[in-house]
Amino acid sequence: MKLLESILAHPVSVLMFYLALLLFGTVSLFRLNVELLPDISLPLAHVVTAYENMPAEETEQLVTIPLENVLSSVEGVKQIDSVTRKGISIITLSFRWGADIREASFSVREKIDSIYPYMPEEITRPALFFEDPSDEPVIILAVTPVEGKSAVEVNSVVEKELKNALTMIKGVSRVQVSGVLKPEIKVNVDERSLYTAKIPLSRVINAVNSSVFDFPVGKLREGEKEYQLRISSKINSIDELKTIPILTAGGYRGLKLADLATVHYGTKERTSFFHADGREAFGMEIYKTGDIGTLNSANNIRKKLDEIREAFSNDLEIRVITDRSDEIKSSLRTLTGSVISGIAAAMGVLFLIMRDYRTPLIAVSSIPVCFASVFLFLYFTGISINIISLSGMAIGMGMIFDNNIIILTNLERKMACSSKTASSTVIETGSAIFGSTITSVIIFIPVLLIPGITGALFTGLALTIIVLLLCSYILSLTLTPTLFLLFTPQRMPEAPRPKRPVNKGNLTKKLMLLLLERPHISLIIFILISFLCLPLFLMLPRGILPEKTKGMYEVTLHFPPGTPVEKLSSLTQKVGNAFLSLAEVDTVYSEAGYNHNSLFARAKTGAKLSTVSVKLLLSKGKIKKKEYLNSQIEKILNDLGIWEYSIKVPPGSVERLLNISKEPALRLTGGDREKLHEKINSITERLESGGLISGRHFSFKKENPFVLFELKEGHTGIAGVHAGTVLKSLSAALMGEVASSLRPTGENIDIRVAMVEEGIITEEELLVLKIPSASGFVDVKELGDFKTKFGSEELIRHNRENSVSVTFKPSVGKEKELIKQLNSLAVPGSDFLSKSALMEVRREAGIAFLLALLLLYLVLGAQFESLTIPLLLLASLPLSLCGSFLLLALTGKSLNLSSLLGTLILLGSTVNSAIILFTGLNTSTTKYTSIRSRSSALRDNPVGSIERDIDLKRKIIEIEAVVRPVIATAASTVFALLPTLLTSAGSPHGYTAIPMIGGLTLGTPSIILLLPPLVYGLSRSNQKERLRCIH
Repeated sequence: MKLLESILAHPVSVLMFYLALLLFGTVSLFRLNVELLPDISLPLAHVVTAYENMPAEETEQLVTIPLENVLSSVEGVKQIDSVTRKGISIITLSFRWGADIREASFSVREKIDSIYPYMPEEITRPALFFEDPSDEPVIILAVTPVEGKSAVEVNSVVEKELKNALTMIKGVSRVQVSGVLKPEIKVNVDERSLYTAKIPLSRVINAVNSSVFDFPVGKLREGEKEYQLRISSKINSIDELKTIPILTAGGYRGLKLADLATVHYGTKERTSFFHADGREAFGMEIYKTGDIGTLNSANNIRKKLDEIREAFSNDLEIRVITDRSDEIKSSLRTLTGSVISGIAAAMGVLFLIMRDYRTPLIAVSSIPVCFASVFLFLYFTGISINIISLSGMAIGMGMIFDNNIIILTNLERKMACSSKTASSTVIETGSAIFGSTITSVIIFIPVLLIPGITGALFTGLALTIIVLLLCSYILSLTLTPTLFLLFTPQRMPEAPRPKRPVNKGNLTKKLMLLLLERPHISLIIFILISFLCLPLFLMLPRGILPEKTKGMYEVTLHFPPGTPVEKLSSLTQKVGNAFLSLAEVDTVYSEAGYNHNSLFARAKTGAKLSTVSVKLLLSKGKIKKKEYLNSQIEKILNDLGIWEYSIKVPPGSVERLLNISKEPALRLTGGDREKLHEKINSITERLESGGLISGRHFSFKKENPFVLFELKEGHTGIAGVHAGTVLKSLSAALMGEVASSLRPTGENIDIRVAMVEEGIITEEELLVLKIPSASGFVDVKELGDFKTKFGSEELIRHNRENSVSVTFKPSVGKEKELIKQLNSLAVPGSDFLSKSALMEVRREAGIAFLLALLLLYLVLGAQFESLTIPLLLLASLPLSLCGSFLLLALTGKSLNLSSLLGTLILLGSTVNSAIILFTGLNTSTTKYTSIRSRSSALRDNPVGSIERDIDLKRKIIEIEAVVRPVIATAASTVFALLPTLLTSAGSPHGYTAIPMIGGLTLGTPSIILLLPPLVYGLSRSNQKERLRCIH
């Protein structure tokens, strides 16, 4: 009391303190990192191993399975998944949430070190990567050569100079380049010429290797100086390379390389391509460092990009395809506009209710200080500003008014004009609003206790709202009365005015009179509304996250494995040009494959040439219905002869974090893959025959053709050929061998010697290929037989067992029926993947909701020292929930994580309103409870009837005085949230606002009408019990 009185006795000092807090909060705001999502460390580790040119089946047996076996014993691992493709093995370890990642990395590396010496020598050392949700490209650039230059000519400029220039920008960690066309010198040896000259291919390779060199051989000393000594051949061009002498078996030196082979410039085997608006280009993904925010990093890149464009204008055209900061900027603009509009709307409605401009101004003045306190909290706790924390601020803004309005109403009613009067009023009211504040805070405690990614994702939002509420409470006790004393003119207490008679013509008052006289009607209405709540709840569509209308579509094209890269690139270019003809499409870019030099890039999902990802950026203002655009895309693809594809809105960052896929998928695990494929194929055929699906994509398909050469037993010995010689000869003839390199333009260009162009040969040519032997040459057909076989491009394992999955494309209007069928499957080892993610998130949200209700009951029981009063107050929840579900149904929105969060916040607001009403009504309970007991005795007495009528009218006037702050707080919250709903209807915070607005709009009037009679009924029964005890 004395502390508060002394604080209020120095109003200017209090004002200066909060202005200083506002200043520090503003400074901290500009030092916070701005991100799209909170910084979350996922307990996922990837072990990636390369085994070049080895088929997926052999890579799985020799690399994946041995590594899985040894890594399964790492402490804390709860799940192991693996994907094996040609030449690469990717093992994903899922640790328990909360596991020490640093300790886990040590354990994983120890296990890798223990098995690595016993693995094939040709593999690379297994690399360990930990999942980082923020490790996504900030900006993607499309770089094309200027007119008159080819991609091969500018390749080195892009890969070295431009990449280095971008990497040097502050906040950039690395730049990933795709669509690379590296030059290579091709030496294609003619087999007939070799056979005629009786020269093995290895001799040509050795001749090139020994004739083209540039090596350091030591140092020379001249006086006190030392010089490095290098020895180099004089061959620096293709023409000089053609003159290399080739020694024949008879020692003849007259043959030159040009006599046996064609020498020309070419390109290395492509592992990726990138197209932008139908043109082949280089794709450059720019990643940020961990110590700088996405927004700051993108701004730094944008600032330097004009200078870089100017520097490379003679060679390259550079354009920005996507900028991840655009979504952040859009969210910031929307939320900032919502906050400002919400403040203005709340001020307007408060002015209409209070009929005084000072009250709205004083109530609103606490918002900047609360926000400044939140910014300071975020700064000192190391939490970034992101969509989640900003949503918490936008949603919590409406709740800031509650405490201030109640304090101001009481100060105004008691006409506090001194620090002593103000402090006594604040203390009297403060104890009541402390309970309501704690009630609101306790709602968010379960959110902090949710395990896993869901809890980590929404912890920032819960903390933001908790800090806002606590700051609002402190400010309502200090800053609000200070501003009231400073800016409200002192007034003398007025003589009590005679109370105005109640106007019985008012419908609300008539209804209130009826409910007060017959409280059982309130109980019946309450039960009816509660029962109405259940069908509304069941009618609502379910989801995990809001359906957000994005300005992007993703079309994934699936081609048969082994399709030539040139054909894929050409067809993708046609697809891009056709998509650009659509009026809704602004930009199209597509990519396939991986950067061969980056294990991390090769480990990404879909990093293979046979899967092409085409992204369509839609024009603003031209986005039509999803079904219309889908039909247009399907028509284009079918006209081009592409039948296996999927069309979807790409998952957002939150969906990727929660591992949510909108496409239904089924997985079978355990046993032989071919048998699993047969089972899953029979399920798919059954669904197709029922018309439930219009497309599907299997993870396991034996469509990857390859030719197996099996040596005939004993034939190599007869021919005098070692098996290793056959292997090396075939490898050198088909894939070639890098013999040396040239520097014609200052850049090292590999020289590849091979017998066939691009490693492509017919079976007839392969059969007569010559292999050097002890007696000369022998045909390949004499050493073995060729067999055509089929393998899978990708092999998947789950928890060290073979696994096969299928992704479905539901038929139009059949999605719910398809999900129902998949849920009813009783196949051993089957997992409905979409259902698994959905059930986990729903379970966590449901537990948080029930825990919040339990905590509310415990807090209310402690606050009112009663077991029944909390039940009465919690009985107001169905009234508000009915309004929430009704507005969700009317707006066509689903019940998802965001709307459930809004419902959770609504619990606190609803109970707060009930607490304020109950506390106000409880002050005159004794008089109130006597009304009904006297009514029967006075029914035939005119004087008694008049007294009963006067008591009822007096009670209505008392209720009107109590409900005024309730209406003000509810109206200010609703109008503060309306701009968020109108400007961000499809966003997560928009979905959070809908149940809050619906619940407060319908629930508050219902509570005002129905709760007083129920309170009266409880008080009357308590009085009867006391009288029985007395008698």
